[in-house]
Order: sequence, then structure tokens, then C-alpha cells
Amino acid sequence: MSLRALLRDICTGVEIYYTGRSEDEYLKTAFVLCDDYTELTSKLWLSGNVPNWSDSLDREQRRHQVALQAVVERVRNEGTFQQDVVDWLEQEIPRDRFKNYHRVQEDVRAALQNDAARLAGVEPLLRRMSARRDQRNGFFHSAHLLSLTIGKSECVDAFCDLLDYGRLLFGDKWDDELKGARNLQTMEILLRLEKKTGNNPALRERINRVFQSWARNEAAPARGSMVARYPNDLHVRLCVIHGDSELRNQLQTLLDSLN
Repeated sequence: MSLRALLRDICTGVEIYYTGRSEDEYLKTAFVLCDDYTELTSKLWLSGNVPNWSDSLDREQRRHQVALQAVVERVRNEGTFQQDVVDWLEQEIPRDRFKNYHRVQEDVRAALQNDAARLAGVEPLLRRMSARRDQRNGFFHSAHLLSLTIGKSECVDAFCDLLDYGRLLFGDKWDDELKGARNLQTMEILLRLEKKTGNNPALRERINRVFQSWARNEAAPARGSMVARYPNDLHVRLCVIHGDSELRNQLQTLLDSLN
């Protein structure tokens, strides 16, 4: 995977968040996708910056397999255990082929040991992202968490951390490639604005006024129809798609005024 392709995927995840934001739809989907993107970001950086790095456990698996096979052969040759014990030992040969999420994040820490400044910036992000992975796993492995909801702020925090993480790892290359990832530049400004405004209605209204200044086409089509369940979300998406640098500059000016 190239960095450009990863950033386009991240843009898709943010678009999913904004597709049903007003009615809290797809928040868990966006949250899970964001978690996946953090892992892909780590793997892409490691594969390009750490010689011979791999997310595969094949070499460790082979060492384990050789050692365990020696135990099996000894048990079989000495005849001191029953056949069912031998069968059980053979089944214990590991089958996992890839490093898990937390192991990959530890590889990132190890790779940055000689870069104290960057490690200091990455460390709190890694801790928060690891906690989100545990939370995400709970959705799928703990039945009592099936009804757990994800709030807007949790999605916004997750995506902002991801964007900060990628920028710390890849530096200027991240921003250069981000410019070509569809509407992600504008989407990032929206996320930063949402993170700053939180539940403050006065600040939220300032963002709404920017989008209200963009015209809506209320005329019914000559043929067929399009029903928007959440028209405000659709309006935001269309403004982002067609607003380009004009809308982006308006939002950036607003964001700068809040700093």
C-alpha cells in the first residue's frame, strides 16, 4: 500500500463519519475504520523505515515449531506418554502468522528509541490508540458490549490522533500526499474545528454559518427524486466536495481564529 492510497482510505472513513453524523449513525463503523487505519499507518511506516521489518511471525513460528517438534519426537521415542498427549502437543504448534496490533505498536516504539523528540510526541498517541483497539475488540468479543455506543467526540478524537500520528511519522511527505487524497484537507479542518468547539453552541453556530452561506438547490428534479434522510449531512458533504479551496480557506480562517 502506498501512502497516497492509505490517505484516500482515511478520507473515506471521515466521509462515513460525516454521512450520518447528525443522527449518530455509522459512528461505530467510522471508529472501527479509524482504528484499522492506525495499524496500517504503523505498518506502512515500519516497512519503509526499518530494514527487513515484517508483520509476519513466520520466523518465530518456525523456531517454535522446531522446538516443539523435538519435544514431540522425544515423547514418541521414549514412549513415556500416551498417544493422546503426543496429539495434543502437535496441536499446540502455533498457527498465528501475523503480529498483533500491540506488537506492531511496540515495533514503532523500538524504531524511535534514538529519536527522543519524535518518540515523546508519538508515545501519548500510541497509548490512546492502543486503548481504542481494546475498546474496539470489545465490540466483537464481548457480548455485553454489543450495545455500547460511540459518541461523536470519540470519533473526532480518534481521527485527529490518527492524523497527528501520521504527520509525526512521515513528516512533510504526509502533508504532500494528503493534498491529493480527495477532500481530506477540508475534512481535517472540519475535524479540528469540531474538536475545538465541542458542545459549545456559540462556536458550533459559527461553523454552521459558513455552510449556510453556500446555496442549496431546492428545486425538484424533472425526473425521479432523491430523498436525503439527513439533509444537513448531505449539504455538508456536497459543500466539501464542490467547495474546494474556497470553502477550505473559510474554515481554516475560522479555525485560526479559535487558536
